[in-house]
Amino acid sequence: MVTSIRSRWLAGGAVLLIISALWAQSRGTSEDESAVRALIQGADGDNKNATKARQYALDADWTNSFGERLHGREALLQKFDQLAHSTFYQAGRDAPDSDKVDVRFVRPDVAVVYEYEEVVGQVDPTIRKPMPPRKIHHQYVVSKEHGKWLIQSELIMDEEHFADGSSE
Repeated sequence: MVTSIRSRWLAGGAVLLIISALWAQSRGTSEDESAVRALIQGADGDNKNATKARQYALDADWTNSFGERLHGREALLQKFDQLAHSTFYQAGRDAPDSDKVDVRFVRPDVAVVYEYEEVVGQVDPTIRKPMPPRKIHHQYVVSKEHGKWLIQSELIMDEEHFADGSSE
């Protein structure tokens, strides 16, 4: 009887050990999480647009909050160059302490990233009047390719509230 109980405890412990190892593997390392966060934080350097475009996979998908969908790094480079000359885009600044990033690994080499930011200072190009602060949500799918994290897909959404306060 004691042997039977001991065997059950050992078998149960082994199952828990295997489950914890699998769960830990799917979480990614702290180094990978730091690398993913750095990737999302943006580009630096002399040619920020080219650097930012290189953060995306060659065949990345990108959809902005105005419904424009692009495919591929070359299209993104052209878009980022266009935005660099857009007074609407360039006038915007992140509100202090508004940037929030959550990283969730679905596999050690794939993560889904959520980012929230508030952008202030933009002027509506159609009516040339200041816009209210934009509450922007980004969802990224990133993967580790040959040791480097790349953005595979980005979806950008502006938060809007209905005039009556509902969110249906």
